[in-house]
Amino acid sequence: MVKINKTLGLALLTALAASCSSDNDVAQAPEPVNNNGSAAYATLRIDLPTQQGSRAVTFDDADGLTNEYDVKDATLLVFKKANSTDAEGDYTFVERVPLGTMEWKDQKSGGITTTANVTAKLTKATPADLKANKYYGLVILNNKSGDEFKITIPAADTKYSDWNVDGNANADVMQKTQDGIVMANAPEWKTSGTAPTTLVQINGAMVKSTEELAKAAGPAAEIHVERGLAKVTMTKPNDANEVAVTDGTYKGDKVAFTAWTLDVTNKSSFPVHNIDGLDLSTNYPDIWKYTKDSPAPTYNRFQDHTAANSFKRVFWGIDPNYNTDYKTVAACEGAFKMAVASDLKEDFDAPQYCLENTFDIKHMLQGQTTRVLLKATYKIGNADKQTFYKFGSSKLYTNEEDLKAAIKARYLELNPGEKDADVTVNLDANDKTAGVHPLSTANFTGINSTSVVPTEKISTYVDGVCYYIGRIRHFDDTETPWSVGDPTYYDTAKSIDKATGNLKYLGRYGVLRNNWYDLKVNSVVGPGEPEIPEVIPENPDDDDTYIDLSVKILQWAKHSTQNLDI
Repeated sequence: MVKINKTLGLALLTALAASCSSDNDVAQAPEPVNNNGSAAYATLRIDLPTQQGSRAVTFDDADGLTNEYDVKDATLLVFKKANSTDAEGDYTFVERVPLGTMEWKDQKSGGITTTANVTAKLTKATPADLKANKYYGLVILNNKSGDEFKITIPAADTKYSDWNVDGNANADVMQKTQDGIVMANAPEWKTSGTAPTTLVQINGAMVKSTEELAKAAGPAAEIHVERGLAKVTMTKPNDANEVAVTDGTYKGDKVAFTAWTLDVTNKSSFPVHNIDGLDLSTNYPDIWKYTKDSPAPTYNRFQDHTAANSFKRVFWGIDPNYNTDYKTVAACEGAFKMAVASDLKEDFDAPQYCLENTFDIKHMLQGQTTRVLLKATYKIGNADKQTFYKFGSSKLYTNEEDLKAAIKARYLELNPGEKDADVTVNLDANDKTAGVHPLSTANFTGINSTSVVPTEKISTYVDGVCYYIGRIRHFDDTETPWSVGDPTYYDTAKSIDKATGNLKYLGRYGVLRNNWYDLKVNSVVGPGEPEIPEVIPENPDDDDTYIDLSVKILQWAKHSTQNLDI
């Protein structure tokens, strides 16, 4: 299973104010008045928590890397609720407030690692709307990467739902981490059966007319943020990064892992964690339902119910292609980045990051599921860098002559009337390159024009190099159990309707922003593929197993070490 990283939380204390008709009036007024364009002040407190509560699992002590907590720039976006009946998506954008730099200090208590206060200067709040508490805040951290912006700031009067769309997130720039990982509001779950909220109400009574008064007043809102990327790490099985085959046909062989990368990663993202529409009839009407005493698997895996955590985080979300059909490899390649050999990295100590990639149970398929790709050297016994071949699904052949003998035996099986001595098997130069190669008449001499050529293919492992994949689990086997022979997720032919499939399997695979998936190869059953395994778009994720992943949950929202059984 895959481990979920702790969601980074950010407490933002923000107060909006406006000024009076003169500087003297502003200094004396108990409430700000904004009738001459003068600024008001708000104190902002930002907390970076150490952990996110997570369902039935516990957290390790690791907080992640120091630079994953870096804040290089900060911006407050203010939205307004015009009418009492407005849904959150209808709130409109009012103003952008740069928050400048902050001085952070350690606060290792209450789930917080660091905290910072900043006083913001704002200009567009009116006294009447402040009194009515119509303003809501959203904070974005680390939005700049060089001269580029990761998230586009909304235009005036833009609705929140019209802004939080794919086109306002620069997916390529979002994945640049050298200037800090982009962060924004985390949705908060509050009540069973009610959708979470993301924008945070600003308490107008805490807004003051001067910087000094704003600092003294304290927070007007508390905004928890989370990172906009998912994080994946690979834990070495041992110092040699080597796993032995302990059973079966290949017992005694060894696999030394040399490089890894992420594969089938999303090319698109929303600016902010999106839960809009998850509870629609077309998705999962009961997703936010909470039944206190329900055994796992339950509705409860989608929200944090840890008693000690006052802020209840959300453990699922929608990405821009959540329920989109991709039925061909070309269609998958248009939406997801497929790994190539040059993407593989030898550094097993450095994390890799990607955009979140989630989907409904109908689309929990191999062509849409982020996976880890591992490169390895397969050692027959203790032999290192030995070229070997496989023929079809048969046993392992350690050399060229054994392979030719196997091919010839299969040919004669298909053509029993031909004489053994008259048939010769040849391997051309292409057959000896890494990969899977079909046989043709060119591989044989001494055969008839009507002879049947075997359809099995040659798998060539040059220097023992091979590849393994493991799809990344979001929820573990306690929360979303599945065993070989079970129907897959959403199968009406086997009486698995959508409601049942959602309850049992939704979120079994996928990667969510601010989640940390720590993977480890647990076991290997034999050689992998001689080339990077192809994506099969419409195969269910549990259709086959390449590696067994163990998962453990750490801070961020870390998914416990996910063991990969290969």
